[in-house]
Amino acid sequence: MNLTDIKAKEIMVSKLITSAPDEKVGSTDILMVRRGIGCLLITSGEKLVGILTNRDIVRLKNSTDTIHKTVAQIMTKNPMTITSDTNLKEIIKIMVTHSIEHLPVVENGKLVGLIGHNQIFRSLIKVL
Repeated sequence: MNLTDIKAKEIMVSKLITSAPDEKVGSTDILMVRRGIGCLLITSGEKLVGILTNRDIVRLKNSTDTIHKTVAQIMTKNPMTITSDTNLKEIIKIMVTHSIEHLPVVENGKLVGLIGHNQIFRSLIKVL
């Protein structure tokens, strides 16, 4: 087995925690801490419209009004995505090249999964 044999659909997390763009950052920050997650996928219906990461929130922590801002104001809009057939080698290349920690998986415009560093590391252990 090598890195091109493993596909996103085999390693992605499919139980996703999402939020709406109009949610307040303060409530999403609490949700992320309680759930122990590093990002929230921002959706409108089933369509991915953005991603909010711990990095986004930490970057704005010194701002006094951060918790009152909406997710739409600070999220990364139209984040880079992959399909469920993208292989592990390509996933790693995308994450390293673009310095991103989370890659949403989208099929036919519908959000179906998420791949983060944990999924990458677990897969690499199997290959090595």
